[in-house]
Amino acid sequence: MAFTVDVTACEAVRHRRSILARKIDETAARKDRPAILAVASGHLREAELSIALKEGRVGRLLATDQDKTSLSVVDGYRTSITDAIEAKQVTVRNILSGKSSLGRFDFIYAAGLYDYLDAKVAARLTRILFDHLNDGGRLLIPNFLWGVPEEAYMEVFMDWYLLYRSRDEIERFAQNLVPAEVRKTTYTEDAAGVIGYLEVERV
Repeated sequence: MAFTVDVTACEAVRHRRSILARKIDETAARKDRPAILAVASGHLREAELSIALKEGRVGRLLATDQDKTSLSVVDGYRTSITDAIEAKQVTVRNILSGKSSLGRFDFIYAAGLYDYLDAKVAARLTRILFDHLNDGGRLLIPNFLWGVPEEAYMEVFMDWYLLYRSRDEIERFAQNLVPAEVRKTTYTEDAAGVIGYLEVERV
């Protein structure tokens, strides 16, 4: 147990949590009471680290996931952190088909979702999520990179299979976006070079 929680991949996931919390805080700093969307939110653990959420500076954080158990954990944050958090059962298929009424947001992110999507679906979803941004809004997409040292162990012993990608492959998530609608595209990596982050800002 001690080994598995301390492998590079798990450390990167914990670091991702901190990065997402910081992005939430940055959004609240540049926009008064912003609307934020977390796609495939899981337990939304980054909410525990966000100062802006605790201080009531986020107008709405909609957390969507297909798993009711995860959403029940998220719903608990309404009393422990802020009632601005809203949990809603939504699948990726719902979003792709346009059957989910989500609204528009100043910041959208999908923490670990893209690690499981094929390239065509990822590009299509990126286009749809981008269309849900307000003017000046930002979309953040993390994805595991090739070269995780524990990949074989993760697959054989942890049954943890990911779609690893290169920087070019991650940047191609935005290939269906209209260039005139994009103000800036930024690519970064965590300190260990395990997860790449694509951030796209709408004009």
